[in-house]
Amino acid sequence: MGITRFSPLSELDDLGNWINRLIGASPLLRAAGESSLTQWRPSVDVSEKPDEYVLRAELPSVKKEDINISVRDRVLRLHGERRQEHRSDEERIRRIERSYGSFSRTFALPDDADADAINAEYKDGVLSVHIARMKSDASPSKQVPIN
Repeated sequence: MGITRFSPLSELDDLGNWINRLIGASPLLRAAGESSLTQWRPSVDVSEKPDEYVLRAELPSVKKEDINISVRDRVLRLHGERRQEHRSDEERIRRIERSYGSFSRTFALPDDADADAINAEYKDGVLSVHIARMKSDASPSKQVPIN
């Protein structure tokens, strides 16, 4: 048997995860709408190009059918669910660190984003959402006289 170095921060992290799972499993809290304790938030990168905005969300182990993208009132919403894998009765779980459950992320669209020209692709666990930018009215400004 080898020597294991004690890490108090690791122990606190484990305790916090255990408490969150315990509280999140409470039917009372779920009924009260407090399920956010069990939700996970996928990481999202947002970049800007001259002709488009691009959101890239990491969604490993999420099926394409479990992802939904919607736009309403100039707000883009990504939501879906990562389902826990089914295991056999013979498999004995020692530790679970990956998060499962529903997720939701919202993003306010910039003024020059074209809400009607959005497309998405999903490959290798990464969702890429492309939002076209509208051509700007680069009309010259003019002085307005004051009477």
